[in-house]
Amino acid sequence: MVDLAATAEAGHLRRELDAADDDLAFLHDFAADDVRRLRIAVAESLAARHRKTFRSMAAASKLLPKQVLGTIGEKAVGPMICSKIAAELDPGHARKIVGSFSVPFLADLCRTLDTVSAQPVLLAMPSKIAIPVGTELDRRGDLETLARFIDVVDIALIPPMLDIVDDDALIHIAIVAQSRERLSEIFELIDDDRLRSVIDAAVRGGVLDQAVVMMAELAPSQVTRVLEVVVGTGDVLITDVVSAIAELDAWDRVLPILADLEPDDIAVVAASPVLTRPDVFESIVDHVTAADAVHDLVAVISSLEPAKQESLAVALLDAAPDTCRRLVELADVHAVRDLVALDVLRSAP
Repeated sequence: MVDLAATAEAGHLRRELDAADDDLAFLHDFAADDVRRLRIAVAESLAARHRKTFRSMAAASKLLPKQVLGTIGEKAVGPMICSKIAAELDPGHARKIVGSFSVPFLADLCRTLDTVSAQPVLLAMPSKIAIPVGTELDRRGDLETLARFIDVVDIALIPPMLDIVDDDALIHIAIVAQSRERLSEIFELIDDDRLRSVIDAAVRGGVLDQAVVMMAELAPSQVTRVLEVVVGTGDVLITDVVSAIAELDAWDRVLPILADLEPDDIAVVAASPVLTRPDVFESIVDHVTAADAVHDLVAVISSLEPAKQESLAVALLDAAPDTCRRLVELADVHAVRDLVALDVLRSAP
């Protein structure tokens, strides 16, 4: 599996170092957070060596007319050096001169801009500039840079930017986003129809597993909303999502939230054939054992009608008899009774 977030961070570092496409390909195998820390450390180290010069250039920019600054920046200095100077600008001065540069040049500048040190400048960028820059990045398909841009611009600019990007781009941006706080803010700005479309895009693009990893970092109430939307979409998407959760072994995060859904919604998920796979069932029981969370599993099973509980228990006995015995022992320890599925498991030879 290609980790989109790690690939994006390697791309940012590659541009920071002006390296060839393949020079940093080995970083794709590392965790995105580790690559991000490396990229930030490298950017800080490179900036520190020349910060005095960049600060002097930023101060000197106040002495020149805006039109002259735009010409010098685009024709002589270039986007990489300008991005280093931009990080040293006073936000008020940045707001005054940003309109002197063309939108394509500002999009180039954003590719190497250190969004951590330049956040005050980006927050000061007016909407009449920021939205065209976002549109240009989307037109280019530079979603990694657009994700970093969206991470730090004023929250008031996010709704119009969400109108710019399509669902395939939005799921990519969400996966590679650095700010989980901003991710949660974006989540609150999209309605259920858009959320459903974005989940479909994750399936279509083959990145549902990475979307589940991203989803796990949302607030519990937001994860609940995702599961409710998935339940409302039908059997195919439910199977895809449950399979992705199973492949990632994310039950520690998902099972407690699943257990709090409405019984009818739980029943739809519990009926997924994925749950009767021996490896999936064993993983769930492992989580229940480690977290002392047998009642979460009971909530899931009890949502099924008695006949379906019996069918589930028979299927589980056939698939993973040893794990079934372990579940019965765990249920007995917690004095769990009056559950058809457990009665079937207890009566098995």
